[in-house]
Amino acid sequence: MNEILFFRIQKDVVRRADKTLPTVFSGSMEVWVPTLKQLRPKGFRWVPFGVWWMFHYANIFKSRAYKIYILRMSGRVVHRSCLFPAFFRFPFMCSDDLQIGDIWTAESERRKGLSVVVLNHILNENKNRTIWFLCESGNSASVRLARSVGMEFFGLGQRTTPLGIGVFGRFVVNSV
Repeated sequence: MNEILFFRIQKDVVRRADKTLPTVFSGSMEVWVPTLKQLRPKGFRWVPFGVWWMFHYANIFKSRAYKIYILRMSGRVVHRSCLFPAFFRFPFMCSDDLQIGDIWTAESERRKGLSVVVLNHILNENKNRTIWFLCESGNSASVRLARSVGMEFFGLGQRTTPLGIGVFGRFVVNSV
């Protein structure tokens, strides 16, 4: 089982200024929010995005803050960062905390600073909330990303898989 690193930035902590998208990026940023008519962003798979839509409308998430930040170039998705409210998989979070997760950048667009810009945007939009970021201990790029936007290391933990079923798993902090 992989060790999970827990990072956070507490509410009301001074955040770094938003950076603009790099000049090498010729696309646009979209902030997608779920609606009754749109279960997932255009071009996204049903699983897991349709499931998260259901969590939003079934009030499994503890707030209505679920969003997806998307960068597109010529209509093609080149980056996404999801913003999740607290829910059963994250028992360490307070009810109004948020967690940035399911971050992905197209291979051709990596190491250009896109994730840093999007995360800074998310952090600045949510200054009144504590924001969490989790990654596997061996994911050095994600560790650098968390630190580059001013997040503090909080602790070590693991992802549980009761009965070997990942969907019922939780992320648990073992040591602070």
